[in-house]
Amino acid sequence: MPRRPNPKPHKPKFLPIQKVSVEKLHYDVHNTRLIHKGLSEEEQAENEIWSQSDIEYLYNDIRDRGLQEELIINNHNIVLEGNRRLAVCKRLHEQQRKDEVKSPYNFNLISCKKFSSDTPQLDIEVWMASIHVAGKKEWPDFNQTRLLYKLREDSSLSIDTLANITRKSKTTIIKKFAAYELTLKYHKLYQKDDLWSEKYPHFIEFLRSDLDEFSQDEKNEKRFMSWLESGKITNSVDVRNLKPVVDNPRALRALEKDNITEAIKIVVEYNPTIKSPTFRKIVTLTKVLNNFPTKEFAQTVDGDARLKILRELRNSANRLITQIESVKRSGKG
Repeated sequence: MPRRPNPKPHKPKFLPIQKVSVEKLHYDVHNTRLIHKGLSEEEQAENEIWSQSDIEYLYNDIRDRGLQEELIINNHNIVLEGNRRLAVCKRLHEQQRKDEVKSPYNFNLISCKKFSSDTPQLDIEVWMASIHVAGKKEWPDFNQTRLLYKLREDSSLSIDTLANITRKSKTTIIKKFAAYELTLKYHKLYQKDDLWSEKYPHFIEFLRSDLDEFSQDEKNEKRFMSWLESGKITNSVDVRNLKPVVDNPRALRALEKDNITEAIKIVVEYNPTIKSPTFRKIVTLTKVLNNFPTKEFAQTVDGDARLKILRELRNSANRLITQIESVKRSGKG
């Protein structure tokens, strides 16, 4: 089915800031940061917010300095922006009511900005994207991508428009969407994995260009997903080393049998640059020497200072190799 013409979003209008009782404000259970959790009730949303690792920092900050930024709400007093701040204010209000916390700030009446009643939903969602994907309150990458993906699927915004809104390249957005779709595939395949959304960074790495030949095979795609589900790969950074692993039959067997850590140990035997920043620099330097610029070569012929640097490099390399070989011989002896 062809997409509708690409709509043009506009900057939304807000009503003047108003004070709203914290008891009349509601969590947005369909918030992009919460919806993939499958929540249906506000109490569930509140519990999820309080399970986040950095919420205590926000609590202490608001308790000590008051609410520094108003919440953004719709006509039904649902908080579209600021659900974490709402959770903190609700708790502080309850603690003030029970005289359990002392604070000079009133956490009953909360400053809120409301969208005007004629604001289209598209404009609201584009505004959210502008602050959480390209603005000062960036969401985690998965949540950013989910919002952009929704804008494309539900509102038919083009990749060009999304790139302009987020100030990101079209290539970046296309890759994010591809990783998001793989994450959804994974979720469909392994529905019992409650942490499925946390696999998104792994799929970003899986789409690295050096893995193209491997990742574009649907069988390998499913293998990769099985490695994630079984815990054979738990760190997205390790996916960056997947190319030499799948190219090495012995390492690949170690991955299938044990995990990526054991597989990398085998690869390092053949390629120490994977774990050694020092040897990565040496390889880079070797490439520089092997591709020595013609201009530099000509200048070095008549440049004693340049030639001296190269001789020092040679002598340093010879000394290091001699020392290592000496220790190796003595160890064998």
